[in-house]
Amino acid sequence: MLGYRARKLPHDLARMTWFLIRGHVRWITKAWAFFTYGDLRADARAARVAGDVEARREAQELIRADSRAGGPVSPWCSKASVRA
Repeated sequence: MLGYRARKLPHDLARMTWFLIRGHVRWITKAWAFFTYGDLRADARAARVAGDVEARREAQELIRADSRAGGPVSPWCSKASVRA
Protein backbone atom coordinates (compact mmCIF):
# COMPACT_ATOMS: atom_id res chain seq x y z
CA MET A 1 0.00 0.00 0.00
CA LEU A 2 2.79 2.42 0.88
CA GLY A 3 4.53 1.77 -2.44
CA TYR A 4 1.33 2.41 -4.35
CA ARG A 5 0.76 5.76 -2.59
CA ALA A 6 4.41 6.71 -3.19
CA ARG A 7 3.99 6.00 -6.91
CA LYS A 8 0.76 8.00 -7.05
CA LEU A 9 2.17 10.96 -5.09
CA PRO A 10 3.10 13.07 -8.16
CA HIS A 11 -0.34 12.50 -9.65
CA ASP A 12 -2.05 13.36 -6.37
CA LEU A 13 0.03 16.53 -5.96
CA ALA A 14 -0.75 17.60 -9.53
CA ARG A 15 -4.48 17.04 -8.92
CA MET A 16 -4.44 18.96 -5.64
CA THR A 17 -2.56 21.82 -7.30
CA TRP A 18 -5.06 21.87 -10.17
CA PHE A 19 -8.02 22.04 -7.77
CA LEU A 20 -6.33 24.75 -5.73
CA ILE A 21 -5.68 26.89 -8.83
CA ARG A 22 -9.17 26.26 -10.22
CA GLY A 23 -10.77 27.26 -6.91
CA HIS A 24 -8.76 30.47 -6.68
CA VAL A 25 -9.62 31.40 -10.27
CA ARG A 26 -13.29 30.84 -9.50
CA TRP A 27 -13.23 33.13 -6.46
CA ILE A 28 -11.18 35.79 -8.26
CA THR A 29 -13.71 35.72 -11.11
CA LYS A 30 -16.60 36.10 -8.66
CA ALA A 31 -14.84 39.00 -6.92
CA TRP A 32 -14.11 40.69 -10.25
CA ALA A 33 -17.77 40.48 -11.28
CA PHE A 34 -18.85 41.82 -7.88
CA PHE A 35 -16.50 44.79 -7.84
CA THR A 36 -17.17 45.73 -11.48
CA TYR A 37 -20.98 45.51 -11.14
CA GLY A 38 -21.03 42.42 -13.41
CA ASP A 39 -24.50 41.29 -12.37
CA LEU A 40 -25.99 44.74 -12.91
CA ARG A 41 -24.24 45.11 -16.27
CA ALA A 42 -25.61 41.70 -17.28
CA ASP A 43 -29.12 42.84 -16.35
CA ALA A 44 -28.72 45.98 -18.45
CA ARG A 45 -27.34 43.95 -21.36
CA ALA A 46 -30.21 41.45 -21.20
CA ALA A 47 -32.77 44.25 -21.08
CA ARG A 48 -31.13 45.92 -24.08
CA VAL A 49 -31.21 42.67 -26.07
CA ALA A 50 -34.84 42.09 -25.10
CA GLY A 51 -35.70 45.68 -26.02
CA ASP A 52 -37.11 46.44 -22.57
CA VAL A 53 -36.38 50.13 -22.15
CA GLU A 54 -37.75 50.38 -18.62
CA ALA A 55 -35.74 47.41 -17.28
CA ARG A 56 -32.59 48.77 -18.94
CA ARG A 57 -33.14 52.18 -17.38
CA GLU A 58 -33.67 50.61 -13.96
CA ALA A 59 -30.46 48.53 -14.26
CA GLN A 60 -28.47 51.60 -15.29
CA GLU A 61 -29.89 53.58 -12.36
CA LEU A 62 -28.87 50.78 -9.97
CA ILE A 63 -25.32 50.90 -11.34
CA ARG A 64 -25.19 54.67 -10.86
CA ALA A 65 -26.69 54.44 -7.37
CA ASP A 66 -24.16 51.81 -6.33
CA SER A 67 -21.26 53.85 -7.65
CA ARG A 68 -22.45 56.95 -5.76
CA ALA A 69 -22.86 54.89 -2.58
CA GLY A 70 -19.17 54.07 -2.58
CA GLY A 71 -19.10 50.63 -4.08
CA PRO A 72 -21.11 47.59 -4.97
CA VAL A 73 -23.71 46.33 -2.54
CA SER A 74 -22.89 43.04 -0.88
CA PRO A 75 -24.98 40.13 -2.19
CA TRP A 76 -25.65 39.17 1.44
CA CYS A 77 -27.52 42.41 2.14
CA SER A 78 -31.21 42.57 1.42
CA LYS A 79 -32.34 45.10 -1.15
CA ALA A 80 -34.79 46.55 1.37
CA SER A 81 -32.00 47.48 3.76
CA VAL A 82 -29.98 49.03 0.94
CA ARG A 83 -32.77 51.26 -0.34
CA ALA A 84 -33.91 52.35 3.11
